[in-house]
Amino acid sequence: MKDEEGFFAVQLPIDARDLKELELIVKRSGIIVRGNYEFDNADDRLLDYITANTLNDAQFRAVFDRNLLSPLVNLAAGDALTGNPESDANARNAAACAAFCILGDILIEPAMALYEYASATGNSEAQRDLSLFRVADNVAPSAYVDIALGRCSKISAMHLAEVKEKLSATETPPREPDFQRTLSLWSPNYLHVLKAYELRRSAPSALEAAKGLLRWEAEESFYNAAASLYCLAAISHRPPKGQMLKSILSANSGQISKGIRNATWDVCLIRQFAKHMQKSKDFSWSLWSSDLALRQITRSLFISTESSKDEALSLFFLTHWGKRDGRLLLQTYLDHMQVAGMNSTERAKVLDTRFSDINSQILLQEKKLGIFSAHREEM
Repeated sequence: MKDEEGFFAVQLPIDARDLKELELIVKRSGIIVRGNYEFDNADDRLLDYITANTLNDAQFRAVFDRNLLSPLVNLAAGDALTGNPESDANARNAAACAAFCILGDILIEPAMALYEYASATGNSEAQRDLSLFRVADNVAPSAYVDIALGRCSKISAMHLAEVKEKLSATETPPREPDFQRTLSLWSPNYLHVLKAYELRRSAPSALEAAKGLLRWEAEESFYNAAASLYCLAAISHRPPKGQMLKSILSANSGQISKGIRNATWDVCLIRQFAKHMQKSKDFSWSLWSSDLALRQITRSLFISTESSKDEALSLFFLTHWGKRDGRLLLQTYLDHMQVAGMNSTERAKVLDTRFSDINSQILLQEKKLGIFSAHREEM
């Protein structure tokens, strides 16, 4: 409630000690990547979100990765924590994130996680997860706090029944009837990941593969910042984490194909996050993921000013490739950019041809890798 002098009071359904612990979990996890908004405070405090909502009419949206959505769906299904330390820690983090979003009036966007899930399990399973997510999104935040702080291992069946009964009165058809359809952003991301795999397997070194990827983007294909940064970091001397491009040197074609698709979905999540910020400027967007590499690439990609973009690109190469190779790759990138004639009429004509030929390029790269086609015509 706000008074005439602009002061306001908020009553939260959890006590002050739990609030402090909740914020500490979110801070330590580093899960949140802010997009098109900032706070004076470097930490993500619930009060900052509530204040922005109340005084500035801010509308916050959070894109959730699959690694956070899955535990929430499982909890909404009535499942208990498994007893596995790693998966339980992730589930408790997910519960903390859900409580934070509900208390801070941050709307969770689950769509990309559902598309990824449908690609492996089918549309009906993804629709089931969507229904369970609606339940998860309406669970009392105190129930999530209890799980996050280790006081409970599941949401009570009675509470879940109450939530489902409440939702049954407002049941609506899903906005997306087919989560298994191929998204328009899939093909360009998939092609870049395919090329990174092919180059890393065929080039004599990781450095030569990186140089080949930069040349290929300029001379034979098109620039795709999210996919390029992801792949360059993944094959670098100092990747954010191992196995960003899973099974990249494997002899098993099935494992190679699976690794390519996993990486492509990571890139798709980053690209979709960017599209949300570009198209929905009235909303304040953030990306939430327990994947360190995905968060780091996202932070490298979204820079506010042109000058800082140049500095960020230099920092990216130096961080992941070291001083010598980092400077070499940065100069390689700049040289190719100049030769490519970015923003020229000639470049635009070339790109039209390359985009129209993307399906055949995908099939060519798949053939080189010896994998079955994982690509379908866009719908």
